[in-house]
Amino acid sequence: MWKHRAWLAFWAGVFAALMGSLLAGVVLAILTVLNQPSTPRANPLALLGLLGFLGFWSLIVAGPFGLVAGSLCGWWISVRYERGIRGLRLYCEAALAGVLVGACFPLFPNLIDIDVWRTPSLSGALVLSAIGAGVGLACALMLAYVWEQLVSRLSADLPGT
Repeated sequence: MWKHRAWLAFWAGVFAALMGSLLAGVVLAILTVLNQPSTPRANPLALLGLLGFLGFWSLIVAGPFGLVAGSLCGWWISVRYERGIRGLRLYCEAALAGVLVGACFPLFPNLIDIDVWRTPSLSGALVLSAIGAGVGLACALMLAYVWEQLVSRLSADLPGT
């Protein structure tokens, strides 16, 4: 089961990187529309273009963090699942882990020395932590659901598990 856990943890990281970047792009697009009076709110094509741009930009900036965080959380969820933790408790533990890991997002660019997204102020770091915690919560809950469905199907297909 170790090979399966490593493979599924990698795909959990890919899932978290893509979904986290998409959710962060949506949040950034909403904040941009609400904070900029010159943003064309009535033009749906402009809003769609803004969402696409911010989603892609968010994938570049937050994708590596999502890959690492999702892989670690996926590995952890698989260990907890194998120990018999299922249902509401699995979702609560995944939500807590998602919030804690997501709130650490402002620290990640400083750890790997990326100059693209450094937070110059404490207020900027707190805003990023709040967005990261919300995105981490959503990704962790989706990941726990997908994980539970996927592992239950794989366990039924694999002999001796």
